[in-house]
Amino acid sequence: MELRQLRYLVAVARHGHMTRAADDVHVTQSALSQQIRRLEAELGIELLHRSATGVSLTPAGADLVARAEVILGEVEAAEAEVLAHRSVVRGLVRVAATAAAAPIVATALAGVHRDRPDVRLVVRQAASAELPGLVARGTVDLAVGDPRAEDVDAASGVIAEERPAEPLVLIGATGGVDALRATPVVLPEQGTGLRDAILAACEAHGFGPLALLEASDPTTVLALVDRGLGCAIVPASWRDGGEPLPGLAHALQVLSAQAAGSPASALVRERLLDV
Repeated sequence: MELRQLRYLVAVARHGHMTRAADDVHVTQSALSQQIRRLEAELGIELLHRSATGVSLTPAGADLVARAEVILGEVEAAEAEVLAHRSVVRGLVRVAATAAAAPIVATALAGVHRDRPDVRLVVRQAASAELPGLVARGTVDLAVGDPRAEDVDAASGVIAEERPAEPLVLIGATGGVDALRATPVVLPEQGTGLRDAILAACEAHGFGPLALLEASDPTTVLALVDRGLGCAIVPASWRDGGEPLPGLAHALQVLSAQAAGSPASALVRERLLDV
């Protein structure tokens, strides 16, 4: 089993397509396919389901990809640590983020790419509740979202650092938090700190909201509200002109492993906290 074979398999898993995976790792499709076939022959088991529309992982392939992501991350970290002695910052940094964190992540990573073009970046989307586990297992180096404190505490070896808090506003209704008494609410998904903050605000006013819809993606939430399906409490950056809610704010968190990461990972972490 060779590192390049693991890189090829992870690329196929990421893209679900041989041609796009080959472009990602800068080899021909035939070379990539041949190496994965050799890996399957060596292991004596199929790792991919192949069809005319694309490829997907077999259960064995999914298990190997999970291990391979950790292995490749360790290799990249080792290379980065050695290069740090030459004052060179390079290597792969894997970031998971919620849809709500996408604007912040994009801004931070654009700055990293501009200033440190040798740092390679891989971004994946995940739910807030999944983020601590992804960092704890070494599947990603960093994560950005708003997981519950208990989910972070349950993930061994994970540190959560808060970004500056952002004011919350009411959209789709007026009247402050009390507007949620009589108006259907678009609530964030379960397992998010934003949902917990909204429920706590309602409880402090002596009621529970009528949640007919759940969504955490900003575009989806705004579309549902604009079509009259409910009101929502959201970060102020999501919509200009929302009704301010004094005393209510929300902060995203940057998650990382307690163990020291690579210089490249440390650089990205700083940008995610500061942008």
